[in-house]
Amino acid sequence: SYLNRKCDEFVVGGYAGVTAMGTYHVANDLATLSSNEIVMPVRRAMFPTLTKIADRKDEFTRAVLSVFSGVAILCLFVSACLLVTAPEVVAVVLGSKWSHAAPLMKWMAVFGGFSALVLILEMPLWVAGKTHLSAAQTWLELAVIVPATVLAVRGFGAEGAAAARAGVSVLMVPIMMVFTERAGSVSFRE
Repeated sequence: SYLNRKCDEFVVGGYAGVTAMGTYHVANDLATLSSNEIVMPVRRAMFPTLTKIADRKDEFTRAVLSVFSGVAILCLFVSACLLVTAPEVVAVVLGSKWSHAAPLMKWMAVFGGFSALVLILEMPLWVAGKTHLSAAQTWLELAVIVPATVLAVRGFGAEGAAAARAGVSVLMVPIMMVFTERAGSVSFRE
């Protein structure tokens, strides 16, 4: 998972240089900070809670849907706000010398919102003992993000890499929904 989250930074550094990689890293950290601060505590509480109700299918499904809905509303709202206000947020938090990070931050805001949903959907897989599906998603994401980032950074620089990261995160949500359905947790329609 760590390699999955950092491989795009290595590609940006290799093709666009260390300065671009630094800007990319800072934009990523700033844009995903709020989503991570929302999701990680929820994940820590979600696993033991879901484990206690795993044998009660309806209650389990309601709990997963409730958490997923709440995180989706919060994280996608925060992402939309960051997307719209990226230049202002960068100027206030980092200063005007970092203005070149704003376009990257817009894409990373999208990544932050959608990757939060993937992180939440991992929990029902783990509780169901279907960690191989979570691993499959991680490897699939890695297999897609590396070539997508290489192509994007070659054609469009660091901003292209950020757009590739955002696009892959959007693609991973329905895949995780299918995996969650396969685990018998929540149907795709639900």
